[in-house]
Amino acid sequence: MGHAPAPAARNTDLDRLREWTRFGTAEAAQVEKADGRYAAAVGIVRRCEERDREAIEDSHPKFLGVF
Repeated sequence: MGHAPAPAARNTDLDRLREWTRFGTAEAAQVEKADGRYAAAVGIVRRCEERDREAIEDSHPKFLGVF
């Protein structure tokens, strides 16, 4: 994941403000992307752990098919 490009030097204060605003918005979007990927990865791990736990419980021998 890359960073947003740094603002270019501009002539007026308003141009510089607009460039920095664009930069900040783009950088925030990168953080949101990373957060989304983290949440997706955590969800995958939790589902895998649950599946594994169920598989382990199902694999235990049962007495008369009940216990």
